[in-house]
Order: sequence, then C-alpha cells, then structure tokens
Amino acid sequence: MKKFMALLVIVIMFLPCVFAHPAEKNSDVENEEIDVVYTYVDLTDENLHRDGVSTCKKDYSNEELRYSLRSVLQNIPWVRKIFIIMPNDKVKFLKDKSKISDKIVYIKDKDLLGFDSSSSVSFEFNFWRLKDFGCSENFIYMNDDFFIGKPLKKSDFFYRNEEGKVVPYVLYGKNIDYGQYGNVRNYWYDLKKDINSLSPHSNSGFEYQRMSTFMFLYDKVFSRDIKAPSEDLNYFPHNALGENLTDLKEIYDLVFNNYEHANECLFARSRNNYGFQHQTMYCFYLINKYNRKLGSIFGPYIDLTDAFFADYSSSLFCINTGGDIDYTELDYTRAKIKMAELFPERTKYEKPEISEGTYMIISKLNYNKCLDIEWASPENCANLHLFERNDSVAQKFYLKYNFDGTYTIIPKCSGKAVDVERSGSEMGTNIWQYEKNGTDAQKWYIIPDRQGYFHIVSKCNGLSLDVNGAIAEDWTNIQCWEINDSDAQKFKFVK
Repeated sequence: MKKFMALLVIVIMFLPCVFAHPAEKNSDVENEEIDVVYTYVDLTDENLHRDGVSTCKKDYSNEELRYSLRSVLQNIPWVRKIFIIMPNDKVKFLKDKSKISDKIVYIKDKDLLGFDSSSSVSFEFNFWRLKDFGCSENFIYMNDDFFIGKPLKKSDFFYRNEEGKVVPYVLYGKNIDYGQYGNVRNYWYDLKKDINSLSPHSNSGFEYQRMSTFMFLYDKVFSRDIKAPSEDLNYFPHNALGENLTDLKEIYDLVFNNYEHANECLFARSRNNYGFQHQTMYCFYLINKYNRKLGSIFGPYIDLTDAFFADYSSSLFCINTGGDIDYTELDYTRAKIKMAELFPERTKYEKPEISEGTYMIISKLNYNKCLDIEWASPENCANLHLFERNDSVAQKFYLKYNFDGTYTIIPKCSGKAVDVERSGSEMGTNIWQYEKNGTDAQKWYIIPDRQGYFHIVSKCNGLSLDVNGAIAEDWTNIQCWEINDSDAQKFKFVK
C-alpha cells in the first residue's frame, strides 16, 4: 500500500508537466542563452582596402546598422551578446571597444574565414565556426538592414523539439507543398541560359542562386520530392532568422561533400553565381530533414525607395538597398529620417551624432549665412530667419538632447525654444521661437547626411527646416517643407 501511495504521489507531481499548456512547455526556452550575429561591411571607410575582393554599392553604409542595433536593444533586450562580423576595424558610430565589450563583440572576417572576403554566402555557410568565438548554440542572424519592429520573446524564434533540444523555427511566410520540382527546374533552366551575363548581385543572379539551392536539395540530398515553395518562387526567407551552430555544421558538411562547386560557395572571396542562397538552404533543408516547425513572425522586404512611405506594423522588416542599384541622395535621406523616427533613442554604445552644446547653425546655401532670431528678441513668436553671420546671441542656439532621440533647439537670446508655429502640418508653416512647453512642435530630429551636413526635421509634422525659396539672403524666412534633399534643407553646426 505504501509503495502504491508513493507511486501515486510521483504521478500526481508529474501530471502538470504532461498536460502543461504549450506556452508553459516553451517557457524554459526563455532561459536559453541567445546571441545576435550581424554581417556588416562599410565601404565608406577609407581605411578599408581589400585587393582582389569585389565591392557592391549596397555595402556603402547608410547607417542602417545604427538603427538596427537600436531596434534589437529596444525590442529584444534579452540578447546576451551581439557579434558583428566585418572587415572594418570598427563601427564608426560606436564608442571604443572597451566601452561596448559588455554586449557588442567585433569579429574580423579574416579571423572567422581565414581569408578576406566580401561574399556574404561564405560568411553564412561558415557561421558554425562562431562556436570558437563564444557564440551561443542558438542565435539570431541579422543583416545591418534588418529591424525588430516590436517586442518579441525568445520563444518567437525558438522552440523545444520532441527530443528536448531548443531549435529555431523556420520563418517562412508563403505556402509550401510537394510536387514543385517541375516549376523550380524550369525557372532554373530559364535563368541558366543567361548565366554568363548575370551579375551575382542582380535580382536574376540572386534568383539563380536560390533555384540552384533547390535543385541541389532535390537532386543531391533527398533524391525524392520535397516540400518547396508552391505560391511564389521569388519569395525567400530573410533575416532575422533563428539559427543553430550544430545545424550549420551539418549543412556545411553536406555542401562540402556533395557539391561540385563547394569552393565557390564556402570559400569565395567575392559573391558569385555558384554560391547557394543560405537562408533558403537552411530553411528548406531543416523543413525536409527534420520537419522543423514554421514560425508565425515574418518580415517584409521594403526597398529603399519606398522606405519613407511604407507600413511598419510588422514585427520584423527589412529596409534594403538592392545590389548595384543607383539610388538618389533623396532616397537615402528619406530612409535615414524614417529609421530615426522609428528608432530614435540613442543607445549607450553610440557616440552622439551631434553633442549637446551651443552652436551657430550655418546654411549650406552660403557659409556666411546662418539661422537668426529676429532682432535678438526675447519675446514669444519672434521669427526665425537667415542672416549674415555676426556672432551675436541671436545666432547662437543651445542643443539639448531629449530622451526620445530628438533635440530641443534653444536660442541663447531668449532661452525659449525653436517652434513650429501652432504645430502646423502644412508645407510653408512658419518657424518661430516660443516658450518651452515640451510639445512635439519643439522637438527636432537632427540627422546627418553623407557629406557632413545635417537635416533638421520636426517631430510634429515630419517636415524639414527649410530656407524659403533657397534664397541665401538676409531676412529670408525659415519654414517647414517636405523633405527634398536640397541645399536649402542642409545645415552645419559650428561651435
């Protein structure tokens, strides 16, 4: 009887585990150590010279990494470490390495691969080597142009499988099914006809690499029908993607031992059309080999040209510069302003874009003209205009950094604040000074362009500080206007 009672007690103790709610079963996933891994290249760095390694325009930094890091630290603050794999010696907007070592770790691309490379494919297929650098078994792979749009949990990316191992969900947002071999093969053959003229950075080149990935899985790995895209062959799994070091080593070995162009995929110095598309390989190998579960969060691709006007309601999203496309300075400006609006709060790891202090604000139209409070008035509603530099208090402004990533611009002559008149939202709305009140009409995003000047953008209406008519003369009024990247909207801050 005593033995029976003891057994009954044990059974009762374990019943909650057996019949636990799925969310409770996954609760221990939240205790898993999870890192983030970025690949990053900044070709605007004049110190970066890599002989024999090709370059791509999308590798010229638009400071996406600044805002991507903000999105990670804001919305998934539980990450243990952030590894940045790059050829550069440092990220120029981050503080010294000694001040970021508690969270951010630099890894030189040559230290990871053993050679210089600009091929993201080579990085990705060699991520399993991150084990030697202290990376967690499970991590989230990010590119510098991918963003976490909402607070997420570890269990949004990972789950515990039937064997008790924590593994990544496959994040794929379209339908998949068997019986797709003919569609994939035909698309692959059509692309292959132009293989000698396809740039590996073009959309067609990228699609060829993706279709080659599926053909390898069909013909070399499974030798049978597999689950493949059944809705949209052009759709691809993107970052942020949960990945696992053990999975990655298995896939690396698979390619190394079975692919005739393994060297061009795994050890390339530059991207080429023989490289597989990593995310496709990772996701569809795991779907078909291990029946890995599909996750419920997805991230839309947003081209740079659409960034200013896009819908950002998703948990994940990408603001991407594609291949070697020639974007305009206005495209870059609008995208940077939108990123600053989405993730305005500076992290403790960043150097400020511009420090608090007293400045003259000089117009790019004429270096001898600057912003000026009319007659150095201390009164509310005194106007802001352009005027010859004269070093008076009417032309000196104190920049105060706010917790939300904006600045308050305080004229020294009055102690008030530069203000959008009546919080107007129309183009041409006047700018004046007014008693400090903490409203959005007195908050400004100060965003650097790529030539050392700054855009001054109102938080209340998203319009830019603008010299009326681009007329660089005394008394020209300062107004709000839609962002157009003209010199009338660019200023330099001089102490």
